[in-house]
Amino acid sequence: MNAQLEKAKVNKKQVEIVQTDFQKVGRKISTLHRKYKNKGSHVEIESDAHFLKRLRMNLGLTRTDAKKLLGLSVSSIKRYETGIISISKTKLDQFLEGYCISHREYLDFKMGKETSFATPEIPQKPKVIENNSLRRSYKKLITREVNAITRLRKIKGISQYEASRLCGWHKSSFGHIEQGRIQLTDIKVKHILSALGLTMKSFKEHTNSKLERDKIENDCIQMIRELEDSKLISVQTILKNF
Repeated sequence: MNAQLEKAKVNKKQVEIVQTDFQKVGRKISTLHRKYKNKGSHVEIESDAHFLKRLRMNLGLTRTDAKKLLGLSVSSIKRYETGIISISKTKLDQFLEGYCISHREYLDFKMGKETSFATPEIPQKPKVIENNSLRRSYKKLITREVNAITRLRKIKGISQYEASRLCGWHKSSFGHIEQGRIQLTDIKVKHILSALGLTMKSFKEHTNSKLERDKIENDCIQMIRELEDSKLISVQTILKNF
């Protein structure tokens, strides 16, 4: 009788051990499943992170350079590029705007298409000058090409925001170009002309023109504003039949 009781106790203990082992295995499977899911999402994060890092290096920028363009700390940029911090759509827009890259150019870059990007102009700390009127020239570089693009956009009756949208850029990008804060490369000129329905011929004509069109337009507008009603109607008639 005692032998049977001892045997029953042993069998019960063995069953308990097996049950415990099964529970441990179950917990391990659950842990691995969670890790697998997290790892999968991490790979997706690293995908954009990886390409943003490659894009920065392709532009010839250090993280310190990127800091000046993005308004982020060097450590934050590193965390985004290594996938430690998730990259939201808004944050991706911030990176692309800072690098002056359109979404289409970025997608082409991710797909491995041959792309050539110009290094964005790194903002420099403006020199402190006693004469305030001289400070502007240190902050902005507005070329004849930039002026030509600005005139052609205005002739088309397109706002800066609309021009940015048509180009597939962030809404403030076109304003930055016209303010001389972003370098206007040949690639960007061709892209703008195509997006806004302009021709290279008209661009070159406005670029090479020595006529100070903006000044003349402003002078005319000022004179028109000062006209009496009767004279204003006469000018309107002349312009319509011109």
